[in-house]
Amino acid sequence: MISLLNPRKLFIRPLTILFLLSTHHIISQDIGIEQKLKEMLISENFNIQVIKVHKEIDDIVVVEVIPPYREFPSIILLKKKGKIYDVVFEGLSPGIQDEQSNLLDWHTKSLGVDMILAFDETNSPNEFDNFRLRNIIEKTNTADNKSIIIPYQNFFHLHMKENNDKVFRAYTIDKTSYLNFAKALLPNWSEDYPTNNCLMFDIPKIAKSGFKKSNNKYLISAETKNKQKWVYTFDGVDEKNMYLVNKTITVNFLTPPAGARDYSRANKTIKIAQGKALR
Repeated sequence: MISLLNPRKLFIRPLTILFLLSTHHIISQDIGIEQKLKEMLISENFNIQVIKVHKEIDDIVVVEVIPPYREFPSIILLKKKGKIYDVVFEGLSPGIQDEQSNLLDWHTKSLGVDMILAFDETNSPNEFDNFRLRNIIEKTNTADNKSIIIPYQNFFHLHMKENNDKVFRAYTIDKTSYLNFAKALLPNWSEDYPTNNCLMFDIPKIAKSGFKKSNNKYLISAETKNKQKWVYTFDGVDEKNMYLVNKTITVNFLTPPAGARDYSRANKTIKIAQGKALR
């Protein structure tokens, strides 16, 4: 038996305690974050799988998850206020594929609908910073919320919860430029593809994600299993914990996919800032 007066033992013990306290803090933090993410689930029949919790930067935490169903973010942000983490209303869903995934499509359960809403006579494409658009999607951010609204370029996707007694945390995803992205990223894109519903906008799996700060800008990156790279650049999160400020999305291919008919289009890089394509 080692004596408590052993100098080596006395030297190790404080380090051991510090390590245990640090480990306990990290585990407690992750458990608290995971609980917050579970509140976003619209049905009790699903669970959320956390893949990676990135290192916190300026009270912002970025979490990579496996979506439990379609139209759920695979990148979720949380902002710390005091000791409490709160989910940012705007989530991210990097990647587009026209092949069907194994994720549930709420349309198949008659709980999803795609709708076209014209704000004016021009019927112009949706822009994420449009105050009328945001007024629509923020209607879901209420205590008696029963649905989720995701704005696309030419339509809105809406799905409703199965159980009216289920309380969940609302979210949205900015997909108002996904048609432009799909035309650039999907090598077999056809003009016959529907552009007023979400049939051709399924979600690929993420292979790797990252989060860093550079030159006073936050950068979230994601490489998908179908060889796309998405980079979100933003100034921070707004005061209401709703949206990313001055967000820019850059997408391109890591490598052209096999069988791509148009390599120049497949390698094209598109940048979207505040819902408008940068030319």
